[in-house]
Amino acid sequence: MKFEIKKSGNDDVETKWINWWSNLDAEPFTFNVERTVFKNDKFHLFNSDNEAITVYCTNPENSKFDSTPHGVRLANAIGRCFNLKGEVDADTLTTNMNAAEPTVKVEKTEKGTLWSVSIDA
Repeated sequence: MKFEIKKSGNDDVETKWINWWSNLDAEPFTFNVERTVFKNDKFHLFNSDNEAITVYCTNPENSKFDSTPHGVRLANAIGRCFNLKGEVDADTLTTNMNAAEPTVKVEKTEKGTLWSVSIDA
């Protein structure tokens, strides 16, 4: 047997990390997701240009506020998009995201930050 690990086309391209929150007050942030990874309490979302965002599911220890972390908001948006019910783990969320390659949108509203996930038909 000969075991090979094949490289994908983007392996030679360095990942460009995007600050999704940097201009959120002015306009919504939209990101087309090709691949989703969950590791160490964080979602990492990648697009076809090897750009990525990281969304944390826990607040920093020195956080001034005890608000819902954006990663939890994203998880809820994924659940709404795929009509998931009951207890759901990160593997289920990432499996659904990877199968659909959806669009993630983040926008400021009067009540706070709204995360939404949609599948383009």
